[in-house]
Amino acid sequence: MASGDLGAGESPADSGSETRPSGYRCGDVLLPVWPDGQEVKIYCDGVVALTRFADTAHYHQRLVDKVLAMESSDSHARRYFRGAGGIKVYDLPAWGIPEAELLHARALEMFRRALKTPKAQVDVCWANIFRDGDFIMPHSHTRSSESIVYFLSNGAEDRDNPLNGRFSVVDPRLEECCKDQEGRMTTPWVPPQTPGVMIMFPAAILHFVNPHRGEQPRISVAWNISEDKLPGAPIPDGAGPVV
Repeated sequence: MASGDLGAGESPADSGSETRPSGYRCGDVLLPVWPDGQEVKIYCDGVVALTRFADTAHYHQRLVDKVLAMESSDSHARRYFRGAGGIKVYDLPAWGIPEAELLHARALEMFRRALKTPKAQVDVCWANIFRDGDFIMPHSHTRSSESIVYFLSNGAEDRDNPLNGRFSVVDPRLEECCKDQEGRMTTPWVPPQTPGVMIMFPAAILHFVNPHRGEQPRISVAWNISEDKLPGAPIPDGAGPVV
C-alpha cells in the first residue's frame, strides 16, 4: 500500500462483475458504502491502512443489538475458549439487516481501494463478542492476503487500564514493534480503535487482543479477504477457531 489519501476518487471498476450497491438504507437514512472524502491513513511502513467512519450513529446500535441477540440463540454463533476471543457470530451477509450489509460492503471497498484492485473475495467473516476476561492470543491468519478489523463497541472505559481489550500488533518484522532493537519485538503497536475505526493489514502480521474487563461487552468485526476465492472450507470440520 502506498501512502496518501486512498479514499479519494472512484473505486476500482470490474467490468466483469455485477453492479455493486452504492449505499444502504439504515432506518430513515441512505448511507453510502464509501462516504465522499473518506480518508484512509497509512501506518507501519505502508502495510497497515486505517479509516474512521463518522456516520456510526445511524447503524451501530442496530448492529450491536443484532449481534447480542444472536450470541446465544443463533446457529451462526460459536464459543471456542476464552483465549480465542469470546463468542463468534459468523457470516455478516446472513444476518438479515441492512446495517450488516453496509458494514460488509465497506470492508470490501476498503480492500479494493487500499490495494487498487477491482476484486475482493471474503474467505470468512465474523463478530467477536468479548465478555469479562475474554482475550485473543497472538496469531496470524491463513487463507487470505489481508485481514480487516472493525471496532463496533469497546465496552466501558477503564481509566486504570488503558490497554483494556485493546487490539495490538506484535510483529518483529515491523519497525513500530521494534523500538529498542531491530528485529526484536519490544513495543506492541496499538492503533486508534474508537468505535467506527476500520483497519486493514497483511493476514500474516502477528496480532492479538488484550484481556477485556468489564460488565459491558466489547464487540469487533473481522474479515479475511483475498482477490480470488480459495477452494475448500475456511473452517474445516474439527478445526480450531479463526480468531
